[in-house]
Amino acid sequence: MADQERKEKIQQTAERATAKATQISQGISSNTKERVQAAAGYGSEMAEHLSESTRGIFGRIYDFLNKVPPLKYGVYTMAALSAIPLATFLGFLGISFAVLCGIATVVVSLLEGGAVLIGGTFLIPTLFVAGVITFFIVGGFLLAWVASFALARLWAMINYLFSFTADEVQGDMTGVETGIKKGYQRGRNWEE
Repeated sequence: MADQERKEKIQQTAERATAKATQISQGISSNTKERVQAAAGYGSEMAEHLSESTRGIFGRIYDFLNKVPPLKYGVYTMAALSAIPLATFLGFLGISFAVLCGIATVVVSLLEGGAVLIGGTFLIPTLFVAGVITFFIVGGFLLAWVASFALARLWAMINYLFSFTADEVQGDMTGVETGIKKGYQRGRNWEE
């Protein structure tokens, strides 16, 4: 019964926590939405204000140029004549940017190569030492395995060779025991 009450309390606590988390999440969501909408509204107001301000300035300039046609044609001529040098300048900027990016790439590659070279001066000896240590460890294990294999074979051969000797010794011991028993019996029989 106590387990059932405990499970119900845990269930109720979980439901309250879920409801509270949902409420907090909705509050954060609505608050964030309001702030984003306010920022968007502020941004659109700012863009509209700038558009109106520049429209007024450009409108005055346009009106002034319409009143003085030679000035208008002078501005258009200046814009047309400036287009070629401006395009050349922008092309020069693009080419110089590409060249500088290429040079930077080469320099970064050289620096990275130097870093790899410096790192390699530490890596190669470390790998060499690790290889030597590994060679001796593996060689030691291999030597131990070969020695244990050889000893097992040698022991098997010794057991094989001495098994006949052990059988002979056992037979001799049995013969000696039998001889002693017979001798003892004869000695008893003789005394009688």
